[in-house]
Amino acid sequence: HFGFFCTPADTAFARAGNSYNQRVVAQTCSVSFRAPGQFGDQHTAAARELPRAGRSGIYVIEVTRATGEVIAQFRGHSRSIKGQHFEELQP
Repeated sequence: HFGFFCTPADTAFARAGNSYNQRVVAQTCSVSFRAPGQFGDQHTAAARELPRAGRSGIYVIEVTRATGEVIAQFRGHSRSIKGQHFEELQP
């Protein structure tokens, strides 16, 4: 089921993209399946940020099963928008 692969990948994408205290939205994404999921799999998603350019970010997220085998690769493009998530404290 697509959601079992996409939910952890999309969550990792959102956390990575929003880690700079800037509001970021998804611009586009794609998923490539490399292996079928199996009943009982436990999935882990890890995001890697490619070099950002201006307001745009690209993230590669690999979804793996407990054995370390990559079963899906999610590629997300983000766009920074106006605003921050929280007010930063002044020293």
